[in-house]
Amino acid sequence: MATETVVGGGKGAPPLRTVEELSEAIGFSWYQWRLFFFVGLCVAADSIEVNLLSFLSVEVTKDWHLKEVDEDTVAASVFMGEVLGCGLFGLFADTHGRLPAFILGVAFVSVFGLFSAAAANLTQLLVLRFGVGMGIGGFTVPFDLLAESVPSRDRGLVLCALWSFWTFGSVALTVAATHCLRDEDGAGQGRDPLGWRWLTFFAAVPPLIALCGVPLVDESPAWLVARGRGEEAKVIILRAAATNSVHLDPNFEMAPKKTGDGSVGVAQLCTPGNWIRTLCLWALNLSTSFAYYGVVLFLPRLLGASSSDPYNFDALLLSCVGEVAGSALSCYLIQRLQRQTLLGWSLNPKS
Repeated sequence: MATETVVGGGKGAPPLRTVEELSEAIGFSWYQWRLFFFVGLCVAADSIEVNLLSFLSVEVTKDWHLKEVDEDTVAASVFMGEVLGCGLFGLFADTHGRLPAFILGVAFVSVFGLFSAAAANLTQLLVLRFGVGMGIGGFTVPFDLLAESVPSRDRGLVLCALWSFWTFGSVALTVAATHCLRDEDGAGQGRDPLGWRWLTFFAAVPPLIALCGVPLVDESPAWLVARGRGEEAKVIILRAAATNSVHLDPNFEMAPKKTGDGSVGVAQLCTPGNWIRTLCLWALNLSTSFAYYGVVLFLPRLLGASSSDPYNFDALLLSCVGEVAGSALSCYLIQRLQRQTLLGWSLNPKS
C-alpha cells in the first residue's frame, strides 16, 4: 500500500509536473493492481489462444476429415491475423488512444473466439481465427497501458510478473483440454468427450472477463499529455492517487511532453544510432517466438499416447511446471541483474 504523499502547492503559477514524477508519487497500489489484473487476463488469453491451436487443428481435422495442408492453415490464419493486428492496432493506439485499442482488441478476441466454436466448415473457421489473431496482435497495447501507469522503479518487476499470466493461461487451457478432449471411459464406451467446440468456447472466457473490467480502466495519462490533453490526464492522475490513498495537491499543471525535433516515430527505429539495435531485437524476438510456438504446437502430437488420452495431458501439465519456475525465477532476478545478463542466461544457461 502506498504511503500518503503530498505533491504540488506553492505560490504564484501552478507548478508543472510530469507524468513520470506523478507516477512516482502515486506509487504502486490498488489502482495499478487493478490494471495489472485486467492486462494479465489479456496475456492469459493470448497464451490460451496460442495453445488452443495445437489441439484445435488436430480435432477439426478429425471431425471434418481435412487434408494435412488444411490442418496447418488453421494455425497459419491466427498468426497472419497477429501480423496484421500488431501493425494496425499500434497505429490505432497512437492515433486514438490506448484505451480504445485495448477495448477493440479484447472485443475481437472475445467475439471471434466465441463464434469460432460454432464454425460450420473450414472457411468459416479460418476467417474467425484470423479475427482472433488480429485481436491478439492488439494485446500489445494493454501491455503499454500498464507500463505507462507504473512507477519506473517498479516497472521491470511488474512487467516481468505480468507474464506469469501466460503460464496461468497455458495451465488453464491444458486442464480445460483434459476435460473436453480426453475420453475417460475409453473409445466407444460411455459418455463422449465434450469436444473442441466447448474447448474453444472456454478459451474465449478470459477476454470476456477483461472486457467487463473496461469501466475500471482509464486512458494512459502519458498518451493524453503527448496529445496536448493535459487536463484530462490530470483528472485521471488525481483519481489514481485517490484510489491509492495518496493525497496530491491539485494545484499543479501537467508539463507538456518534450518532443525534441519531432522525429519520434517508427522511422526512428532505423536511424544510424538505432538500426543495429533494432535488427538485433527483431532477430531475437523472431528466433524465440519461432522456437517457443514451434514447441507449443508440436508438443501435444509428440506426446500423444493412446486413443483415450491422445495428447498425454499429464505430461503436458508437467511441462508447464518449467514455465512456472521460470516466471518465478525471472521475477526474483529482474531486480538484481542487468537486463542483458538475465536475457543472456535465459537464452543460454551456460553463458
